Amino acid sequence: MQCVETASFSVAVNGDLYGFFKKQCGVHQGDPLSPYLFIACMEYFSRMLKQSTQHTDFNFHPKCCALGVNHLAFADDVLLLCQCDIQSVSILNQQLLAFERMSGLDTNDVKSSIYFGGVREVLSLPSCALLAF
Repeated sequence: MQCVETASFSVAVNGDLYGFFKKQCGVHQGDPLSPYLFIACMEYFSRMLKQSTQHTDFNFHPKCCALGVNHLAFADDVLLLCQCDIQSVSILNQQLLAFERMSGLDTNDVKSSIYFGGVREVLSLPSCALLAF
């Protein structure tokens, strides 16, 4: 954050640099630094999610267990995968909430979805309430 908050810029006119001015606030969409910061944040989040698999109560999704996959990330989307039991869903939710607190990023409720496959409706409703989407 020190690098982001203390950035300063100069203007090039006809190949000559003129003056310096400090950045007023944070990184905005379109800033050349933005993609690199996003990648660093997502790498950190990915490591947090990978660490959650070490928890004794975490169970992989049956199709993902052999590879040890509990998330897939692409562009600015993340797909969280686990067995549909309260402990596993809760562990992933705790990691998501911790990442939100640390990064200042929030999930977009409008763009977020929860899908349960092969689960009776009675079981999926209480698990769904655990997620903070």
